[in-house]
Amino acid sequence: MSMEDLNKPKLTAEQAEQYEDYMRRYPDVSIDPKDLVESEPMVAEFLGMIDLFEINFSLDKLHEIVSMKEALESPLRQEAKSALIPIVSKMKNLESATTIAPEKFKKLKEMYRKLSRAVGIVTQDGVDHNR
Repeated sequence: MSMEDLNKPKLTAEQAEQYEDYMRRYPDVSIDPKDLVESEPMVAEFLGMIDLFEINFSLDKLHEIVSMKEALESPLRQEAKSALIPIVSKMKNLESATTIAPEKFKKLKEMYRKLSRAVGIVTQDGVDHNR
């Protein structure tokens, strides 16, 4: 038995199976720095998505949704929540696969957070628009 084997955590058969399933579904994908793409085209696309969201969804009306009941029954909030999904995806791609500067990414993330806060997070106490 090698030192490496001694340092490995002991997994049950179920844990080992779960680990293998997780690694199949979510492989650790790293991008070689030489494969990073220029960020500007993707930034322009991201900004267009932000603009389109703000055109289609009134941030003020989303902020007016404060109870859990309102949130769960609101078609506006449901549509807005769904519209955030591709924006989050684009933001993650910007961070991981482009040459974007950290300061610029931080500004773009703040723009996304403004939309996300308008949609809010449903809690037992209502809709939290501050996270």
